[in-house]
Amino acid sequence: MSAPWDIQSPHLMQRLAAVLGEDAAAAAMYLLTPELSAWAEYENAVTWETECLSCANMLSSCIQETVRAETAEKDLERYEEIQGEMNEQAINLTRKVARQEAELATLREDLAWAREQTLAAQQEATALLTRLEAGS
Repeated sequence: MSAPWDIQSPHLMQRLAAVLGEDAAAAAMYLLTPELSAWAEYENAVTWETECLSCANMLSSCIQETVRAETAEKDLERYEEIQGEMNEQAINLTRKVARQEAELATLREDLAWAREQTLAAQQEATALLTRLEAGS
């Protein structure tokens, strides 16, 4: 939760508008912004237990950068996890395709054998019919 004097927070503007009205609140915010910024810097220095505003700002920036880096690292870990899952799925699909191609090749061989057997049976039946017709 932000402090009640935080210039980034809409709460201060709302509170001023409730007391002064919209136009006066906007004017007050315009006039108070430098002081409120200085107050925020002072409070940041107190938080870091230093008298140097520049040092406090540097420490705050370091914390923000650390948080950003940690978030980026978590995002990268999740991306790598997803990538690993996708690679595993691709490998499994490749294996499945290879099995299905092998089954298809076996079916084609079986079909070719069945055609040969059918052709041989037809030829044998034709020869038998020819002999029967010749003998009658």
